[in-house]
Amino acid sequence: FPHQIHEFDANDKQIHFSPYNGKIEEGPLFADIGFWDTYRTSFPLYNLLYPSFMNEMMQGWVNAYREGGWMPKWASPGERSMMPGTLIDVSFADSVAKGVTGFDVATAFEGLLKHAMTVADDHRVGRKGMQEYLKHGFLPADIHTHESVCNTLDYVYGDFCIAQIAKHLGRDAEYKQLMERARNYKHLYDPTIGFMRGKLEDGSWLEPFDATEWGGPYTEGGAWQSSWAVQHDLLGLADLIGGRKQLKERLDALFAADPEFKVGSYGFEIHEMSEMAAIDFGQFAISNQPSFHIPYVYSALGYPSLTQHWVRKTMDELFSARPDGLPGDEDNGSLAAWYVFGAMGIFPLTPGVPQYVFGTPLFKKMTVNLDNGKQIVIEAPNNSAEAKYVAGVRVNGEQVSHLYIDHEQLKDGAALSFTMAEEPHEQQYDESALPYAMSRA
Repeated sequence: FPHQIHEFDANDKQIHFSPYNGKIEEGPLFADIGFWDTYRTSFPLYNLLYPSFMNEMMQGWVNAYREGGWMPKWASPGERSMMPGTLIDVSFADSVAKGVTGFDVATAFEGLLKHAMTVADDHRVGRKGMQEYLKHGFLPADIHTHESVCNTLDYVYGDFCIAQIAKHLGRDAEYKQLMERARNYKHLYDPTIGFMRGKLEDGSWLEPFDATEWGGPYTEGGAWQSSWAVQHDLLGLADLIGGRKQLKERLDALFAADPEFKVGSYGFEIHEMSEMAAIDFGQFAISNQPSFHIPYVYSALGYPSLTQHWVRKTMDELFSARPDGLPGDEDNGSLAAWYVFGAMGIFPLTPGVPQYVFGTPLFKKMTVNLDNGKQIVIEAPNNSAEAKYVAGVRVNGEQVSHLYIDHEQLKDGAALSFTMAEEPHEQQYDESALPYAMSRA
């Protein structure tokens, strides 16, 4: 996935039958993909490895907007309207931020801005609950009883990402407006319990609350899995909790918790619940996308050895060459892409920002071939099952003091050298060493 559904006419021109308007149209078109799945790992990996393909696919989504009037959320082959958010926002922004702009960026922005600003008459398109989101900055849980928290957080991150495209296009007014809306995650954080939580229209909290209960205001998870969806401002989230140390302790508690769940509004045990309970990694549900970035949040806070511990443990214990060697549904390449990034020792913590946080490489040497003919060579000569901690990183021979690498340093090839150790490399990191956070930009 996705499937290419365009073909070539007698003059070698791309054409396709459009499921959006029932006509034969020119240009590329793709189908059978969900952006909720792919924005986190699959598409960022393609932007690094196959930018030429991404240019074609992004133009395909622009064509879908032109033919259907709205940006797709889940194309199968036309709009299925599945899953929360409009996370194509993030997918477009990640391409633009990484210089993958060989498509009609201006029309893409037009389509993204439409669902960020417009209340749709048809609930199958655009953002659900936009009237309330524009009024309150969140979806009230008493009006939108299904996925109000996750929809809100996805809209907030989407607003941030559309803002990045606005900045690229010089649309300053829209950039400022959307960046202000990118702070709306703060509406749903309840400091008395330390979680993102459903809020009613009158400003009171949805009762009762149980962090292990799935569904209701959350999507395929509960408060434990869903409260970290602030990829664009993890230091701002830390401020709400009391600081980096306090947010780190919340992460510690997540990994230490029992892997218990209550079926909640689902009414029965869905496979994501079973998979989390089976692996005994606390409330870290690697089988499903909302948990993908959770181990890397440690690095964003200045505790990289904890990222290294949990990422290596996950790769070693939960992925294998067995036929059932994935810890959950592959979901459009997202789990495999998570593993590839893990093996490389980098991870796109904030798609839409051209950075990767460092993790822990899996091999002594790994060569990554880019579609421009260049290579990223990743070496960790003393790597082993025991030596999983990173004691130092060099990029093209120069020692790196921060916990991330820019896309610009990788896109034309690079040499990464990791010095590995059996014991955690502990040091204090000031905020200048940490990856991007909106509240510090």
